[in-house]
Amino acid sequence: MLKFIESPKLRSQVISYCVSNRRRSYNTQRLIDSLLKTRTKNEIIVADWDNPSSLFNCKVIKCSGRFSTAIGKNIAAKNASGDILVFLDSDIIVPKGFDSFILRNVQSGQCFFPICFALGKDGRGGFWKVEGYGICAFMRADFSFLRWNESFVGWGKEDPDIFCEAKKRFRVVREKVDGLFHIWHPRNRDIDKFFLGTIDRDEVQRFIDVCIDSHYTINNLFVGEQSDVVKLLQDSNVVRKISVGQMRDGYSLFKDEVCFGNKKAPLSVGFLDRL
Repeated sequence: MLKFIESPKLRSQVISYCVSNRRRSYNTQRLIDSLLKTRTKNEIIVADWDNPSSLFNCKVIKCSGRFSTAIGKNIAAKNASGDILVFLDSDIIVPKGFDSFILRNVQSGQCFFPICFALGKDGRGGFWKVEGYGICAFMRADFSFLRWNESFVGWGKEDPDIFCEAKKRFRVVREKVDGLFHIWHPRNRDIDKFFLGTIDRDEVQRFIDVCIDSHYTINNLFVGEQSDVVKLLQDSNVVRKISVGQMRDGYSLFKDEVCFGNKKAPLSVGFLDRL
């Protein structure tokens, strides 16, 4: 396990911390505050989909359109000026001196995927996230051969992908780091099928917000013939596939699906119970 030991001479490289943010400003600001306690010269870059942004003590890159963690990390990296790029998720808190771990473990041809401790609910208990890859650091020149895969929807899945790509090209260092915490949140959950009834644009936005806040991803979304909300759903990044279906008297013609906005429809996964 890596523990911080004051180094008599830290390397002079500038570190760029790269983060994506959408509707997670409280968590992201908490991460930023912990990064401000690091010792060396650095910059914090956040690709932010929130409008207006409420973040401070960082460089905010305003983003619009389809959101994904991978897109945000690529945008942040493109706008970074540091010698070393460090990618973090907003649900992380770093320890004092975290930059020293980065400087000692990142060099040309070698990248660092530190292992964080996942805190339990209410901060009690937890475990080491040995199979977590969302925190990683590269020399800027090395990362020019990589890119976060923007085809992944939502949070997660892009992390093991970048880890596998990194292993093909570079030596990878993996170590547990004391004080590097992952803050508890509900697990990402997939819903296979969901039918969205005849509802207005405000209801569609509420549906999207609930999915984001509750970490839902809809694999197959069936909608009525409402072309005005299809783009809104596509840009939301909570849906993998959208099919325009037909409706009769407000009911889905597809079987065994959930209908949002119509209490009479079957609630096959109990989604409305959480609204």
